[in-house]
Amino acid sequence: MAFSPFAYVAAAAIVLIGSAVPVTAQDLGGSQARFSGTYVGANVGVASRRFPNMTSGTALTGGVQAGFTHQAGPLVVGGELDLGHAGGQKLHSSEGVVRQDWNGAAKLKAGIALGDTLLFGTGGFGLAKMRGSRDGGTWEEAKILGAGVEQSIGEGRSIKVEYQRSRFDDIKTPTGRPVDVTSHAVKAGMNFRF
Repeated sequence: MAFSPFAYVAAAAIVLIGSAVPVTAQDLGGSQARFSGTYVGANVGVASRRFPNMTSGTALTGGVQAGFTHQAGPLVVGGELDLGHAGGQKLHSSEGVVRQDWNGAAKLKAGIALGDTLLFGTGGFGLAKMRGSRDGGTWEEAKILGAGVEQSIGEGRSIKVEYQRSRFDDIKTPTGRPVDVTSHAVKAGMNFRF
């Protein structure tokens, strides 16, 4: 599988952000920087080939995430890596059905903090294990866009709800013909900053 220039740019940006000097909330004036620092967390949700009607081809998802964000006033920027399982989500196409299993993503994250609430958008690159009816599966590249809301609940903890759209181009189908498919996920999670 050939990687696009978009994938290399996204990966380089995540590395640069992750290697930045960590800034803690205390460095930026205590409670003013609720969303600064390194974090880890977990999420659960649902994924479907349709949005907002997520009743067709829906699968339960779960995963973990890790990232770093820097808050300067109300602006928050950073990056996030996540790893998850899509529960065998069915993605229908004119050439048959493929199932999505494991997936991972490297995303840039930017938003505006309104007190204890962060409104954010994400964009990046992902990989997912896709399998047809007669094969062991292939790793396919995706372009990812998303948005969400994160609420600080104190002591470095936050809860979030996030929508993520993953676009897969030219994936292998059971007939062997490549198709484009889209997966939509809505996830709820918790992060722990340190």
